[in-house]
Amino acid sequence: MLGRGAFKTVYKAFDEREGIEVAWNQVIRSEPVRTKDEYDTLLHEINVLKKLKHKNIMTFYDSWVDKQKLAVNFITELFTSGTLRQCASRAPRPAAAPRSRRRAHRYRQKHKKISESVLKRWAWQILQGLVYLHGHDPPIIHRDLKCGPGVAGPQAAHVMRVRRAATAS
Repeated sequence: MLGRGAFKTVYKAFDEREGIEVAWNQVIRSEPVRTKDEYDTLLHEINVLKKLKHKNIMTFYDSWVDKQKLAVNFITELFTSGTLRQCASRAPRPAAAPRSRRRAHRYRQKHKKISESVLKRWAWQILQGLVYLHGHDPPIIHRDLKCGPGVAGPQAAHVMRVRRAATAS
């Protein structure tokens, strides 16, 4: 398991057909999706994600509904670099911290200093992805853009992707 939030659980998986690692996202139809309207909204959002094709937007591969487990599953591009928050944060993490925090600490140790030009490139790429989303009719609004979970550095938010750039050590 890569992570768990109020909305979904994300697992690391391997696509045997394509030969790549992917993120297997699973939403159990319970707390976050209680009503038929909420369930229909979730399926609609997944269908919108399937249609997005942009170099700065996370790749969406497949989805299906598991009626026995009352779960909606969808497969996306896997981000493993950490988050922009992890990149910027310098707070030390004790060895007893949860595994995800220890990984974040290792990432910060490896990339102690990110140059201003790299940060500007990341921001520009995030903005290019937002322009693409907002250019649809009707516009697609990103509801969870932040420097937290799902914002891999250099990637940004659940949908946004920033191409890897050289970092200054």
